[in-house]
Parts: sequence; C-alpha cells; structure tokens
Amino acid sequence: MTLRVCPVPDCPTLTLGGRCAKHERQKREQRGTTTQQGLGWQHQQRRAQLVTVAMGTSCPDCGTPMTDPRRMVADHSTPRSVDRSSVADRVHCRKCSDKQGGRVHYSQ
Repeated sequence: MTLRVCPVPDCPTLTLGGRCAKHERQKREQRGTTTQQGLGWQHQQRRAQLVTVAMGTSCPDCGTPMTDPRRMVADHSTPRSVDRSSVADRVHCRKCSDKQGGRVHYSQ
C-alpha cells in the first residue's frame, strides 16, 4: 500500500490514508463527548448490545472481520441529521463509518 502525507496543511507525517494519529485525535476531540453529541447513556447501552451481536461478523460495507469492539461503530440507518430520534440499528467498522460521515443511507 502506498504511503500518503497527512492531508492537514503543513503536516509532513506519512499515513496509509487519511489523517495522521495526532490530527485524527484532534478531530475526535473537536466533536466532543458522546453526551455532548446527544449520544449519551441510552446510545452507549444500545451500542453495547449491537456490538455483542456483531462481534466476529464482517463489516457490511468492506467485508473486514469485526473483532475489536473499539473499532466498531453503532450506526443509524436513518441519520440523526435527518431524524434526531433515530436509534442506532447496525454496526460498521470505524473506517467505513468515518467514510460515510452522516450521509443518508438508502440501503438496509
């Protein structure tokens, strides 16, 4: 795989794609905590249930085996930007979830 320079201006760090670890961490910190994002205790409980069921299955987008709960993301088939009361109903790997980033999903 080809190494690429972090897309953040003036950052010379090489990555396999996307931001370097430092800038990815800064991006996540800017988003705030799950509670600040409106994804508090109930969402975390729902995520735990979904992750338990999805453990060992393949990501529905890229097919990568999902075996690390820290790299699994609870996803909403109806984005919260469309319906704030939407409930997480599926799991993706973090890489695919980050790529989708709030787009409307018509499949599923």
